[in-house]
Amino acid sequence: MLKRATITRLIISLILLTLPGCKGYINWGACPWHHCPWALRDIEIGRQLGQSVAVFDKYSARIIFDAMPLSDKVRAAYARMQAGRFDKNDKWLGDELARQIKMNKEVIAFYSPALREMAFGDRCGEWTPLLKVGGTLHNPIYIKHVDPPVEYKHMLGPRYTRFKIIYEIGFAAQDKDGRPIIQGGSRSISLVFQATGKNAQMSWPVGVGGVTFGDDSAVALDEEE
Repeated sequence: MLKRATITRLIISLILLTLPGCKGYINWGACPWHHCPWALRDIEIGRQLGQSVAVFDKYSARIIFDAMPLSDKVRAAYARMQAGRFDKNDKWLGDELARQIKMNKEVIAFYSPALREMAFGDRCGEWTPLLKVGGTLHNPIYIKHVDPPVEYKHMLGPRYTRFKIIYEIGFAAQDKDGRPIIQGGSRSISLVFQATGKNAQMSWPVGVGGVTFGDDSAVALDEEE
């Protein structure tokens, strides 16, 4: 009887390990720092900005797209968590924040967890990611499969499971004349996944209450909150 109970527990454990998200839970459980008050606020920043949208097609199953913009607030949250984890001083944090904001002056990037069969960036792939700003669509300058630092995985939360890989999708932050593609009058930006006859779109408001890229003042205001 004891042997049968042991075998039963083993089978249940194996089943649980194959469930979506379980791998992420096990990995994150090895990171006790993410329960600390100083980390919870920054993790929540990413989770609030993350979005999901579903596309339905009569010839295929439902497809869910997920994305989190690597906006100034998200990159600043990452820097603060790094400082907290490794006990960095204020000078290190200031330098790291400046480095993160500089990256956003050059590239507008998103993390997008997706099923392996989605194959973003594949020349024969069905879906193409585009950035929409003020009615204009911009093509990505790169799409790459990444394994981001664990801080970003915490911010992605349940959108990232063991069945998905994470793509980083980057767009030029400036046009060919060196002007920011997100102008002062821009009210929102959208990440669009486009295929023949259908698309999925996620939108974020632009500004202090939404997303900014390469705006030092937005991070300063965030620090004061």
